[in-house]
Amino acid sequence: MQGYAGDKYTTMVGEGHISLMPWNYSAITAGTWVWQASANQAFYGSYNNSSNAQNDQIDYKVYLDVGTYTFTNLTILDTSRAIITLLIDGGSVGTVDCYAATAYNSIKSISGIAITTAGLKTISMKAASRHASATQWYIYSSGISLYRTA
Repeated sequence: MQGYAGDKYTTMVGEGHISLMPWNYSAITAGTWVWQASANQAFYGSYNNSSNAQNDQIDYKVYLDVGTYTFTNLTILDTSRAIITLLIDGGSVGTVDCYAATAYNSIKSISGIAITTAGLKTISMKAASRHASATQWYIYSSGISLYRTA
């Protein structure tokens, strides 16, 4: 693929930043996921696993070029939140703990995600574990992004 960059053509085009709305999933692998309206959150709400069970999982299909990426999730931390395991094509690439003693909006991220082959990938968020003080297994998401860092 070729594209125009500045005053010359290049073969490295796009795939530098992908923003996903959490309701634009490709599959719900486990659990029940719903939109919860709230004026206190980005986009006036968040998508969450209302089934609140260990191993609830939601999948997204995205094209990623070879490179190193950072994943971000705009979320709400609270006592009822899971540790999100991020999977790419079924393999874990990191976790983010969404537990907090009091509720607040936050951006959680995982950096240094290496993509070694370009192509359509399945990005999954899974409630595989939780903080020792967490009371439940909820994952909340108002926005997801992947951006290339190298």
